Amino acid sequence: MFDFIFGGKRKLELIRELVEQRMRDIGFDDMESRLKVKEMGNFQLMGTPEGTIVTIIENVFKLQKQGLMIGQILMAIENQRKSTGQNSAEFMEILNIASGSIDDAGSAIPVYCFYRMNMEYPDKINEDQFMNAFSQAVNVMSKR
Repeated sequence: MFDFIFGGKRKLELIRELVEQRMRDIGFDDMESRLKVKEMGNFQLMGTPEGTIVTIIENVFKLQKQGLMIGQILMAIENQRKSTGQNSAEFMEILNIASGSIDDAGSAIPVYCFYRMNMEYPDKINEDQFMNAFSQAVNVMSKR
């Protein structure tokens, strides 16, 4: 069912690991975090901040392979996700970053992901936790 570009089982394993890391960061011990995450179903995992981060990154990679530009990619993703909240002015600022140089366009991706975290999961994940999850997800998924 979750047979995405990254691969369903691997994607879920990555999300589980990232959720466990955040739980340890907020005070759960190793065993407790592992058990709580193990109890989560696949749909629950996909509904976490980490699930959203991994899904957005996955979509960016997939759409880049199809030849789309970062601005087009972020617009397509936003059109799918805006029902969970949208700040049009902030999103337009992100699109402006995406329409800059190649280096600037790439920096729009973490900015966009953090914007979605604030829209979909206010106060659930802090900036450090986000950056950790984002960088690990990009590192793992870019090796595919």
